[in-house]
Amino acid sequence: MQKRIILLLIIVLIFTFNLLSKEVRLGDKIKIEKATKVSQILANPAEFLDKIVRIEGYILDGCMHHGAWIAIAGDKDFQTIMVQHKEGKLIFPLDHRGKYCIAEGTVYSVQLTEEQALKWLKHLEEIHQQKIDMARAKGGMTLYQISPIGAIVTDSK
Repeated sequence: MQKRIILLLIIVLIFTFNLLSKEVRLGDKIKIEKATKVSQILANPAEFLDKIVRIEGYILDGCMHHGAWIAIAGDKDFQTIMVQHKEGKLIFPLDHRGKYCIAEGTVYSVQLTEEQALKWLKHLEEIHQQKIDMARAKGGMTLYQISPIGAIVTDSK
């Protein structure tokens, strides 16, 4: 009887551990082994436009309604890159904030008007909780995003 109780407890612990260390795989399998730094993409966007890359980082923000997009922290301060499927075919978990993401997809650009850029920078200030120079929005700005082919979201690195 004691052996059955111990065995049952072990099974429950293993099941609980698997639930806590959940890994969510989305879309196609990740094929690129080496990640490109977000800072590299943002420093040389023309080099990466329309190319497939792998990025990794913690999720700072995302769509709380449908899981349509996430914002991944870059490797340098104040750098964020959006991962958003153009057709909305890849849906991210709604409990995404603070989790680690490996994403693979195509780099593309989005042109913002000055008004849109100001809203975007204010949003970045909020999620990074630090001041950002709003003069960067003057004349509009271009954002670089990734349209994901596949992604893995985990609790930690």
